[in-house]
Parts: sequence; structure tokens; C-alpha cells
Amino acid sequence: MEQWNGVLELLAAVDQGTLSKAAKHLGVSPSHVTKRIQGLEERLGIKLLARSTRSLNLTEIGEQYYATMKPLVNSLEDQNRYFTELQNGERGILKISAPLGVGEDLLMESITEFSNRYPNIQLTLDFSTRTINLIEEKFDLALRLSSRLDGGMVAKKVLETQYHLLASPEYFSKMGRPQDPSELSEHLGLAFSQPDSNKPIQWQFASPESGERFNVGITAKIRSNSVKSLVRGAIKGAGIIYASRFFVEDALRDGLLEPVLQEWVPDRASIWAVFPERKQLPRKTRLFVDHVTDWFADSTRVCSRT
Repeated sequence: MEQWNGVLELLAAVDQGTLSKAAKHLGVSPSHVTKRIQGLEERLGIKLLARSTRSLNLTEIGEQYYATMKPLVNSLEDQNRYFTELQNGERGILKISAPLGVGEDLLMESITEFSNRYPNIQLTLDFSTRTINLIEEKFDLALRLSSRLDGGMVAKKVLETQYHLLASPEYFSKMGRPQDPSELSEHLGLAFSQPDSNKPIQWQFASPESGERFNVGITAKIRSNSVKSLVRGAIKGAGIIYASRFFVEDALRDGLLEPVLQEWVPDRASIWAVFPERKQLPRKTRLFVDHVTDWFADSTRVCSRT
């Protein structure tokens, strides 16, 4: 980019009025400014400055050159500032993936608050049950619900809470309340499952005494990839559901669902912010993750961390 050598020095000299002031403005020596301007004049084959001991004036062609280059340099500085702000500022497009139930039921209030707080950040949201490839599909982050993540993932835990085994009081009155996980084979399960999955449903438990984990096969009366739908089914007495407290907080509080075998339920549910690469996050991404983390910490909607 040799053709730019001397341009900034010339503009600074004109704007500041003297070579010494231009040098101070640019943080260089006066001789550096002089050499750069002379080099520019030699490359162009024109005289840009009419120098005297007391004044610094542009030649006629120098005035035309200044009038042409000044807006170009300003535009270049504006563009550099814009792209710096995309990385470090509060603007740009933020592309986010989240599980369907988590996104619709838990995050939208927080996302709306974030959008109002940072109006120059545009949000593109993908709420679905599929696991997306962050890099190939160019997502800035994904929010995932899991008790644990694969070791290779770059992630930050946003919130943690407990899993529960629940059914409605009406269901327990009709079918009885299981006293041991082995009795679940006699009950009807409402199971989270992808539409194309025919795998047997198994729920994991742990012995209260030894902590040893084991799986129990469940008769899935209803399978769905919508936790919200399963919760509604459980409230209506369709069966027992194994769900995180995120989704059943209101139903528990209102007595619409009751927990059972809680001492046997080992896992905690976490929402993780997962990132595509192990590098410094853009400021817009960090702002969003911090906002969601703080929102969950302050929210009364998801009040249990036990």
C-alpha cells in the first residue's frame, strides 16, 4: 500500500497548519512527515505544498488533491471503525440457535429485553429440535439444554437446575404413586423424542444409598419433540413426565403437577451457551451471553437452583 504513504501526513499538515503540529498529531517526528510528503510528491510528479518559513499552503493542484483524498480517507476510517465495532461494539447481526421449548418458553422475554437495550444489534433466531453445525451454518452461538456436554465444545454454563419426575394429582389417584423406579414399567410415560427416532425410551436414575446409576425402560404412551406439549399432557393426566424444572415451574407452584421418586433422580439440567470457535468472542456475543445469564439469575420465572 505504498501509494498511501504520505497521504495521511499531507492531510494532517493541512488540517493542523504546520508540519510540527502534524507530526505531534500523528505521533511521529517532523522529519518523518516531511519525507513522506516529499515522497508522495515525487511519486505523483506534482507539487502539492507551497512551503515558506511562516506558512504552509497548498498549490492549486494540491487543493484539488486534498479535496479528493480527504473524503476518501474519512470514509476509510469510518469503514475501519465500523468493522472494529462489529467485533468489539454494540452493533451487527447476532445469529442464535436454541431448542424449540427453551427458545419460545424461556428465552423470548430475555431476548426482547436485550433487543430493546441494544437496538443496533439485529437478532436472527433459529428455534428447532435439530442440532445445528455452528461453523457451517454461520451461527454466533447456540443455547443447548443438557446435563453435560461433549468435552471438545467451547461453552459457558448459563443456568443450572434440577430434573423432576412428575404427574398430575388425578393421574396418581387413578394409577397410584410409584414407590420405586422399577414400578414405572406399570405406568404410562410422556417421553421427549425426535420424530424419526424409534429407540426405546429409557430414563436414568441413581440409588439414593450407593449413587449407582441405572436405566429403566418406559412405556411411552406419547412421544413428542415438544416438551411444552408433554407438560400439557401430564397436566391433563396422560402420564408421567421426566423434565427439567425450567418447563414445570409454574405447574409445580400451582399444584397441577406433583414430583415423585425425587430422591432417585440424579441429573441436573443446564442451559449452555456454545460457541463455534475457541477465540475471543465478539462483543455483541459476550453482551448477549452476559445478559441472558444475568436475566436468569434475577428472574423469578426460573427460581430453583437446587
